[in-house]
Amino acid sequence: MNYYGLFSGLTALDPRENDFDNMLRCVKELKEGKSIMKPIYNHVNGTLDADEKVEPTPIIIFEV
Repeated sequence: MNYYGLFSGLTALDPRENDFDNMLRCVKELKEGKSIMKPIYNHVNGTLDADEKVEPTPIIIFEV
């Protein structure tokens, strides 16, 4: 999974590089009780680190 395009030379700070469809799918899967692999954007070097597994919980805090 990748919320960030990062293929055009733009950074994840540019809205054109965010995959909100994938982000919405991940939120839906968490709400359904499924675990997801969340992409981690590295703000130091502008690349993606290894995905992080997120387990569903009764309360989900979603920050954009």
